[in-house]
Amino acid sequence: MTTMMKTSRWVKMGIGAGAVVLVFLFLQYRYAFNYFYEEQFRMFRFSADYAVAAFRKVGGPVEYVASFLIQFFAFPYVGAAVSALLFGAVAGGVRCGFLRLSGGKEMPLAYWLPGFFFLWAEADFNHHFEAGLAFLAVVWLFALWERLFPRRNRWAVAAAVPVAWGLYWLVGPLALLWVVAVALTGLCRKGT
Repeated sequence: MTTMMKTSRWVKMGIGAGAVVLVFLFLQYRYAFNYFYEEQFRMFRFSADYAVAAFRKVGGPVEYVASFLIQFFAFPYVGAAVSALLFGAVAGGVRCGFLRLSGGKEMPLAYWLPGFFFLWAEADFNHHFEAGLAFLAVVWLFALWERLFPRRNRWAVAAAVPVAWGLYWLVGPLALLWVVAVALTGLCRKGT
């Protein structure tokens, strides 16, 4: 039985990796110009002043990381590769949180759709790449939160307040999504 479960896990990982490769090929074939265009309108400097200015504002850390990654979009294939990996990481994070909430039931479309929505948004020239990175941080923090606090308890509420403020500083207003997700799962969950 355990061999069958391990094989199933490897098959699922293969399907996920295959989806990431297909997304990469599609993005490179269809939207390669978009990454070159986006790189031209973003500036990144390796300096302490630039880093301090970015980290002082709300959402600055994720904006700093996005600017760092976007500078490499000038090279062929890098933009599509980063976007495909972002898609895979978002799908993996949503899957981790979804499996905890659903009791281990698989539903691939439920965790691939959020990644596809951000890929669709990237097709727009006015889209900010940091939104995808912020969503990635929110999704993985929620998956970690579900592992740390699998039942409803008072400690989860006490710990959620400083985590929400810290997340707001890191990713900006998208942190509200994490607060809503934690509040809804806390209210709907049975337990002590």
